[in-house]
Amino acid sequence: MVYLESTNGRAYLNFIKSLEILSGGDYNPHRIKPLELPVYFKEKEVDEKRYLNGTILMVDEIHCDFIFPGHTFFSCMQLDKKYHKILAFYTSPGKTFNIAGLQAANIIIPDPELRAKYRKANTAAGYSQANIFGQVGLIACYTKGAEWVDQLVEYIYGNVQYAKAFIGENLPKAVVVDPDGTYLLWVDFSAYGFSKEELEHLIVDEAKLWLDSGAIFGPATALFERFNLACPRSVVEEAMQRLKRAFEAAK
Repeated sequence: MVYLESTNGRAYLNFIKSLEILSGGDYNPHRIKPLELPVYFKEKEVDEKRYLNGTILMVDEIHCDFIFPGHTFFSCMQLDKKYHKILAFYTSPGKTFNIAGLQAANIIIPDPELRAKYRKANTAAGYSQANIFGQVGLIACYTKGAEWVDQLVEYIYGNVQYAKAFIGENLPKAVVVDPDGTYLLWVDFSAYGFSKEELEHLIVDEAKLWLDSGAIFGPATALFERFNLACPRSVVEEAMQRLKRAFEAAK
């Protein structure tokens, strides 16, 4: 579980709180600073004693293909190599190419000893053999899909720009968290004065939209909603119109 906070229109991962939740509350909150979401780890913020003492960093980089203009993806592999011995990270063409059904993914473990432990555990669990369809699909995506991904990111970026402009014009109290990438758009509706339950009723029952409530990421984002914009522009346009009508009726 991760714990999010909002500051000046930006969403942040509160790494301290997340570690407290995961460890049962015994983590020293003075050792590590909150990290901005697009950056998983920065070397200066990693507590060496904590992380080099039996802890494994398991990092999901599945959204790394969705980076918008003006931004750069920061991979955990860019950390100093001394951290590589406790590092395992994941990538997959599943989201980028919409082939999650092929169950194709990668786990990259730089340290040979840690990799051997993973292989042993994976074999014991019965997941050591990937299906052939997934392997062929993964290779095809990564060797022939670059141009398609560029067009995809450009299209999704256009969806984001459309949604931002629409919300800014028609829902002026809402604050859009300007994303550095991904197809997920966070919007803060707290200025409208609704309770968490009232906002959820407005979104689900009145606007007829199925979004991700920010409440699942902690109380600080309980009045946020997360939009999935990996869809045709016409779907985004329809969603925005429903949102507008619902908020107008709620005045």
